[in-house]
Amino acid sequence: MKIMKKILTLLMVLVLCFSSLTCNVYADELAICGKTDPCSDDGINSEIVFDDILNANERSLKKPTKYWNLRNANQYSARLELVNASWLYTNYYFNANSDRRIYVRGTVYSNSGRPTIMKIGLYNMSKGKVVATREVESKLEGKYFEYYFYDCNPTTNYAIAFATVYDGVSYDSVHGSAVVYH
Repeated sequence: MKIMKKILTLLMVLVLCFSSLTCNVYADELAICGKTDPCSDDGINSEIVFDDILNANERSLKKPTKYWNLRNANQYSARLELVNASWLYTNYYFNANSDRRIYVRGTVYSNSGRPTIMKIGLYNMSKGKVVATREVESKLEGKYFEYYFYDCNPTTNYAIAFATVYDGVSYDSVHGSAVVYH
């Protein structure tokens, strides 16, 4: 009986280990393809210059310590190389506009070939927590998104964060691009 329990335990551990494996794909160049961003035939906009590259590295897993002024059309753009289950933060924090909003748009791609949901979070720097989220489902060919966070205090600092959602089987990863603006 003890041997049977050990065998069953070992089998369960193996099943859990293999079910959490994901395939990570990296892209050298990503585009923001949407209503106002024309893309070339191959889906890559060569005019995009990214202000930051966010990856599951030590820098992007920490809360930002530098301010980025979004006023006067100084948008912030980031290439999302690898978004997993842990929050991936923009490397800068921002303030809301006079309408008390912060806008986020971009494109998200599935790394596994399966639709994967990515959360976009509004991290309140003074409260030390994510205070609002939006979700977008990734696609292999890319999924455009455009959201805004409203009722933000213009004197409070906010960062934008990205993470994937558990789908009942595993946390798949995604990649893409994001622009934060007023």
